Amino acid sequence: MFSKIGKRQNDLQFEYNHLFTSRSSITIFYCTVKVNKNNFPLRRIVSMHNVSNSKLTVYLINTLNNYREKSTSYIKDSFHFADNF
Repeated sequence: MFSKIGKRQNDLQFEYNHLFTSRSSITIFYCTVKVNKNNFPLRRIVSMHNVSNSKLTVYLINTLNNYREKSTSYIKDSFHFADNF
């Protein structure tokens, strides 16, 4: 019994260490020019790579996907939708 408790504590410690945020970066906002449009409008881009909550987000997505019901219907893309419609 105590070995199971110890294993669970080790698992929790591993998860905590994995989710603990260190050396994270800030969100980066930049723009690129749409050269094929009139007046050269800007395309706004937000880079959220390695931000403080990225590990937590991936962890939650993977955890919640385990409990989500699998759908019996599936639409691959708009062509697949048009074929089935």
